[in-house]
Order: sequence, then structure tokens, then C-alpha cells
Amino acid sequence: MKTRSILILSLLFFSTSVWAQGTSLTVKQKSKTAYKINITLCDSLGNSQLNADEFIASDFIHFVLNPTSESERPYFKESDLNSMIGSITFVQGQNIPQAKPPKPFLTEKRITSVVLTYRKTDIKIWAPFNFISAVGESAVLRFPEIFYNDFKWFNIKTQEISRYESEKKYARMLEMVKEVLAKKESSEYFSHMSFYPDFVGKWPLTAINGQLSNLREPFESANQRLLDDFQFKEIENMSIVIRQVNELSQQASYYTQAAYPKSEEAATLISQTIREFTETLRESRRQFLEKKLGILTSGTFSKYQFSLFTDLIYKKILRSTGFSSAKGLFSLSKTLITSEVTTLKSMGWEQDFADLMYALEADQLENGGKYIFNPAIIENLHQQVGNQPKPYYEIFVAANSATIGNDNFISFIESAIKTVPTFGDLQQLETMMMCYPSKEEEFSDQALNNLNTGLAKMTEGKWRESKNSFEYAIRQESMFAPAWFYLALCEYNLDEIFSAQSRIEKALSLAPEYLSPKLFLFELYNSQMEFDKILKMSSEILKSQSIYLVHLWKATAHFQLKQYKEALEEINNNCLTLNPNQEDNYFLQGDVYAAMKKYDLAKDSYLKTQVINPFDTSRFNAKMKLLP
Repeated sequence: MKTRSILILSLLFFSTSVWAQGTSLTVKQKSKTAYKINITLCDSLGNSQLNADEFIASDFIHFVLNPTSESERPYFKESDLNSMIGSITFVQGQNIPQAKPPKPFLTEKRITSVVLTYRKTDIKIWAPFNFISAVGESAVLRFPEIFYNDFKWFNIKTQEISRYESEKKYARMLEMVKEVLAKKESSEYFSHMSFYPDFVGKWPLTAINGQLSNLREPFESANQRLLDDFQFKEIENMSIVIRQVNELSQQASYYTQAAYPKSEEAATLISQTIREFTETLRESRRQFLEKKLGILTSGTFSKYQFSLFTDLIYKKILRSTGFSSAKGLFSLSKTLITSEVTTLKSMGWEQDFADLMYALEADQLENGGKYIFNPAIIENLHQQVGNQPKPYYEIFVAANSATIGNDNFISFIESAIKTVPTFGDLQQLETMMMCYPSKEEEFSDQALNNLNTGLAKMTEGKWRESKNSFEYAIRQESMFAPAWFYLALCEYNLDEIFSAQSRIEKALSLAPEYLSPKLFLFELYNSQMEFDKILKMSSEILKSQSIYLVHLWKATAHFQLKQYKEALEEINNNCLTLNPNQEDNYFLQGDVYAAMKKYDLAKDSYLKTQVINPFDTSRFNAKMKLLP
């Protein structure tokens, strides 16, 4: 019956037990009279004024027994030590043996108190206990937690983390929780202290939730600015917040991956936040990409920004490979030249173009690298083929083909060559085509390096250094026609005309269909006023293929030879058919009409150049001044 009563009291401990150092116990029963004594926690001398440090430092636990007003007498008899006090048992789940015999203390030769001693190692300091006599049992007691080992250390941490909570220093809170829980492994007392539930539940969850709340504000603000202003930096700001949430997830893993009361709730809170932020960024980023790509998906050549951005991308494509293969390696990584950057800055569009480049790259990542320019961009360019001044559509589609290693690249480059309006662009297109899929396997590393170094030096206008590189490359690989052609360009710019011409002949002997050397000869013949040679060579080329630049040179030769009718026929029937959006056509047409003294027609032709390119006025004004 007594055991059952103790068990019930133990089960009800958290609602009924008290934090106390003393209790009373009935030790004798006569008829209806119950005699009681007091039992109080004390030191080895029976002093009940015991402090926590003394308790913690001692290997023993002592209780002093004193008579009360309800005792049989105000002192103990010698016989009581065995009969009455000897029957008192310390119970904590089981009977705890005394470490030493009861120690009586006398006042005026009477036993006024007795000290019971127990080994601390036999007792669980944090567990409830009580005393049982032969006739009664005490209330359930518990040692004050200030008597627990490490209490001071944990209590200080409790005060500090409470302060951090009030100051909303959530990151520091989480660090302190980690520090405290690490200490838990070496402390058998901590899990039994009153603030333990806060450290394993309330505070880590508060710290995590607080940090997430703090991160939510900048994330949502950046997202709102992104949707309002479509600035790329806001995507990066949102990405930074997501990285911070992931960092928090790592920092909190000591808690979320454990088995504490709120661990699963905390882990779910973090994972849901990451998922929510990621999905929000994905959707906002999609809107951002759609907005930025809208320049290319819905723009027209009548808008200068569309025309400029399309042309800059076109130039990036042409500069993309050099003598390296474009197949499967194509990108828009080539940087703009100084004049192009200056134009963007002067228009205030530098960031807009950077955002567009980001949007194209991001869009390519999302489609798994299948294309650089999405179908909407290609379709928009295709619908405006009749208005494009350069073969933008063909080059953009060719870039997509190169990205996936599709051999349609060659056919689109060939189409672009037919309408390309400048000699420099033609050179780059032919080099790309001749190196696709690759010349790398045919060349040694040293030869390939010299070829690409030569191109880089040409771009910088360092003709002598470029010439040296091409000469080294030719010594290593003498049968590659473009190397001879580019060597000729270097020598021509170094005023080494005769050797340049011999290099051109060598290039054509290696590749008879190579257009760039032939156009170079047009330049050379033009400077030497040998227009008959231009007419003859252009007619030969045009027998097998129709090329805009060749037709333009043929028309120019007719004009210079005063064959005005033939010049007009070449311009109207061929040049304008192949590329109606090039102002060179109309300047030459105007020159022909002016030479024929048809000044009104000449004026009309010159004015058409301003419809095509209203910002190129110096050449227009010079031509108009010559008209009577």
C-alpha cells in the first residue's frame, strides 16, 4: 500500500511536488495522536543554512531531524535512534541506504537533533524523493535546481539568451542554443533544469523564426522592386537572401536534424521558406526574362534600341570563335569594343544590354542549352527579314545551330554571306564556316595559338605583331588558306603591297572559292583604279553565286567606267534585291543619277539613306552639297 502511494505521488510530482529543503514526517502513532519530526536539508554539522556551492562541493547529502511541537518530547531518547529514527527510509524509486550511521547532536546532554547522511552518487539529484517511517511518509520533495551541478553556467546562458531574445538578436540566440546543447552531452543535470524545455524548444524555434522573418522583408522588397522596375540586381538580391536561408539551414542543422521537441517544426519552417522563396524567385525571374527578352521578341527595326541591341549581339556572334570551332561551344561571351560600350553609355542603356545578356544566358540554362535565342526571338526576326540591314536572322539561327552542334550552321552562314554588307563581316563569316566543325584536330596547338593570337593583334591594330604570328602559323601549317589571307591583310596595312598580293594569290590557289581574298583584290584594284579588273572578276564570281558585296563592287566598277545604265541595272536588279536596307545602295544610286545630271532622282536616292539610318548625316550632307 505504501509503495503504491509513493508511485502515485511520483507520477503526480510535476503538479504536486514542491521545491523545498524540508518536510515533516510522522514517526510514532499512539491511539489518535500522531507524533511528527522535521526533516531538513543541512550540512554535515546539521546546519540548515546550506548554500548551493557547499552542496555541490560535497560528496554527501545530509538531512537533520528535529523534534517539533507535535513530537512526543522536545528531544530524542537514545532508544529512538534505533526504534524510531532507524526506521526512517530515504525513498527515490527505491530505498537509498545511508552512507553513515545516524549522527546525534546533544544540547545539555540531550539529543536535540540527528543527521542522516547519504552518498550523492546513490541519489539522482534531479529526481523527486520522500521519507518513509514505520507509520507515515513525508510529502514528495525535490532538491532546488540551484543545487544542480552546472546550474550557474546554464543560468547565466539563460539570462543571456533572454536578453538576446528581447533585443531580437536571433543569430546570436541560435549560436548560444548550439553552445548550450553541446554542453548538454557532458551534463547529466541540464535536462532536468527548469529552463531545459526552452533551450530544446522555444528558443531555437524563436531564433530560427526570427531570422526567417528578418530575411523575408528584404526578399519581398527586392521582389517588389524587381516586378516594378525589372532591374537585374534585384534577382541577385533575392538570390542572396535564398543563400542566407540555406546558410541558416546549415547553421540550424544541429537542431533540426536532432530529435528535440520542435526540431521537425523548425526544419519544416526552413524548408517551406526555401521552397516559397525559390518558387517566387523562379516566377519573378521568368517575368524578368520575359520583360528583358521582349526587346528581341517584340521589337522592330524602327526602334533604335532594338536595332542597336540586335547589331551588338550580331557582332558578338561574329567575334565568337576565331580559328576555334564554333560547334557545341558557341556563346555570347565576347566583350564589346570601346566604341560600342561608349554608345550604350551615351544612350543610358548599358545596364539594359547587360540585363539582356543575362536574360539570354538564363533562358539558355533553363532550356538545357538547346538554344541561345528562343523561338519567339527567331520568329520575330524571321518576320522582319525584309527590313533587316544585315543578315541578323540567318546569324541568330546559325548561332542556335552551332550551340547544339547542328550542321545547319553551314547553310545559314552561306545564306548570310550572300547578303552581308561589309568586307569585315564577310571575313569573319567565312572563317567561322571554314573552321566548322573544327580545324583544331588538323592543327598543332602551337599553330592554332599563333592563328588566334594573330587575329587578336589585328583587332588591336598591331599589324607587325599580327604578321609575325601568322608567319609562324604558316611555317607550322602551310596549307591553310585563311592564314595566307590574313597575312596579306597585315602586310597591306604595313604598306607591303606586293607581298600582300602574292599572299592573296597563294590563298586562292589553296581555296579557289574563298571570297575574302577576292574582295580584298577588289579593294586593291579600286585603290589602283583598275575597274576593268573588278568588273571582270566580279562577273566571274557571279556566274556561280549571287553575293551582295560582289554585285555592289560590280555596280561600282560600272559607275567608275561611266557605264551608268549598267550600274543602275546592277543596283536595282541585284543589290536592292539582295539587301534593300543598306544605305550604300542608295548613295551609289544617287551618285549615278548625279553623274547623269538627274539631280532630283539623285536627291531622292540620298534621302532614302536617311530613312534607313537617320543618324548617319555627315556623308548625306556631303553628297547633298554637291548637287546644284
